[in-house]
Amino acid sequence: MSQITQINKAIIARSEAISPPRIEIASFLAMTQSLVFCYIYCTGNMVRSNHLILSRILKVAIVLLAAVMLFSVLRKFFGDEHAVEKFTSLAGKHPFWMALIALMMPLNWFLETAKWKKLVSVSETISWKEAWSGVLAGLAIGSATPNRIGEFAGRIFQLRATPLHDGISFTLMGSLAQVVVTVVAGIAGLLVTDPDQYMHSTKAYIWALIVVGAIGFGVLFFRSMTGRFAKYFEAIKKIDARMFRYVLGISALRYLVYASQFLLMLKICGVEAGVMQLFTAIAVNYMVVSIIPSVMIGELFVRGTVASGVIGGLCGNPEAAALAAVLLWILNVGFPAICGMFFIRNITFFRNSN
Repeated sequence: MSQITQINKAIIARSEAISPPRIEIASFLAMTQSLVFCYIYCTGNMVRSNHLILSRILKVAIVLLAAVMLFSVLRKFFGDEHAVEKFTSLAGKHPFWMALIALMMPLNWFLETAKWKKLVSVSETISWKEAWSGVLAGLAIGSATPNRIGEFAGRIFQLRATPLHDGISFTLMGSLAQVVVTVVAGIAGLLVTDPDQYMHSTKAYIWALIVVGAIGFGVLFFRSMTGRFAKYFEAIKKIDARMFRYVLGISALRYLVYASQFLLMLKICGVEAGVMQLFTAIAVNYMVVSIIPSVMIGELFVRGTVASGVIGGLCGNPEAAALAAVLLWILNVGFPAICGMFFIRNITFFRNSN
């Protein structure tokens, strides 16, 4: 256990070593990229040859930025010999459970792809290959933006017949469904948890209520929106209650998949607690993580710190909880995002937005 403690202290120390200027630079680059996407969306008068040149430049720049962010994060873990040694030791002791967790990763993203494909079907029919490409490319682009907000770009810029504003609406609806599931599960976890077991429980309740209220207001606002911005929310009106229930169901199933992954990883890393207690802690943990804004270069530290505080506070062994969160993030986000960089070439930045 002391070895796990040393490893996790090393991980946290490396994460804390990221100087504020580096985080500010990363945030600036991410915001610049978002502004570029807005510029691309609003510009329609450029010559085709200029479009092609700028498109290629943007793709290279995005891949380079995403690669720098991703490898900078992964290097903090794999650059630590003790962390790599511990990971190898865990994989050697629990090969079956490690393999099962790894196999659940493509299931996780398959469900997200199915959700995206279903939402887009309101406007056009896309193949599974196109849906996979959009989701993974979006994950790669999102790696260079705060809270992965750039994921929408990888998806909507691969659509052919769907207006860009409709693509944005479909992306927002998919994210909304996932947030609803995360917050509802987190609130349920808070209700069955003794508030004295962890700090700032009152603030957690308040944040949960704020998020739920914002979601409810957002849905009502989108549906009643009129005027020149109405086209951005018109697609949401095409999504009927039956489809939203389907999307919500897929989101809930996806939540169960990565919550189960987390539970298994916590057990492997040495967190001794009952299954229900772990699921409760995981639900609260995911809700807190979804509230905290971050860029990828600091996300590994955020997830490790939150898991250490929330899951460690509820179930004990905070060091093992932090290690489990870091390993799961690398598996579920880091590696798929690297794969997604190869699909950025399929993006079409310049087209009519109808």
